[in-house]
Amino acid sequence: MAHEIEQFTDGTAAFASANTSAWHKLGTVTDGAMTAEEAMRIASLSGWNVRLLPLTATEITADGTTPVEVAQHFATARTHPKTGRTETLGVVGSDYHPVQNEEHAEFLNLLADESGAHFETAGSLGGASTCCTA
Repeated sequence: MAHEIEQFTDGTAAFASANTSAWHKLGTVTDGAMTAEEAMRIASLSGWNVRLLPLTATEITADGTTPVEVAQHFATARTHPKTGRTETLGVVGSDYHPVQNEEHAEFLNLLADESGAHFETAGSLGGASTCCTA
């Protein structure tokens, strides 16, 4: 089974684990559980600025190229946490509204505090999706 953890050209990985290294030996190991904000910072999940970009297709003919708008669909994009460049994540419909990872932090901390849970892992899988375990 592949780990699919996002790895960066500087040798780091978008993954954090509390106390012990995961089987894949990637990411940062912390000295204990983390808050949501700590998990996001350590696992390179903050500052993504997820946003929608208009989609266009390009028709190529003998006469040249013509841009064609793709109505009601958008590319989701983020600011790459290491390079700062825009990176596409996928294609969504017009009803989709991106939510920043940071917007979840307060709610996640509240859930963890109320339930007695704690954050032990966080990471970016498959290039840019996030996952956390509490």
